[in-house]
Amino acid sequence: MHNALWIVPILPFVLCIAQTWNVREAIEETVWFNVAYVLALGVFYVLDITGYGIVSTSPTGIGGGVALIFGFAAMMIQRRRWTLERRREKARKEALRLEMEAARARGEVVPTPQRTPIGQAFHLAGEVQKAWKGQKRT
Repeated sequence: MHNALWIVPILPFVLCIAQTWNVREAIEETVWFNVAYVLALGVFYVLDITGYGIVSTSPTGIGGGVALIFGFAAMMIQRRRWTLERRREKARKEALRLEMEAARARGEVVPTPQRTPIGQAFHLAGEVQKAWKGQKRT
């Protein structure tokens, strides 16, 4: 059983990738899980050393199960924070889009948002592709 413990730190990453398809969020949730898991096991170990051995300190025993619960709770907290952040960002972008549409409807000149270097590269690639499609081939 102890030979399979290598999966504990990796499992949250796999679960998060399967649910969110966001590598950055998967890494953040994995860090949250692992820190909470190790801290819980550490607390149980310190309690055991001081003589207050409430639960076993074995990762495959009750202490490991409780530490897993703490880890998944930390992971759930991070997921909630990420979800709220995504909702706020989506609402902000929607408000900006509506504001720009209203300004265009009033006839105002609306500056286009400044592109990042990666955005500029993709824009250039799209322009090149349009130019290639527009050429007649002999």
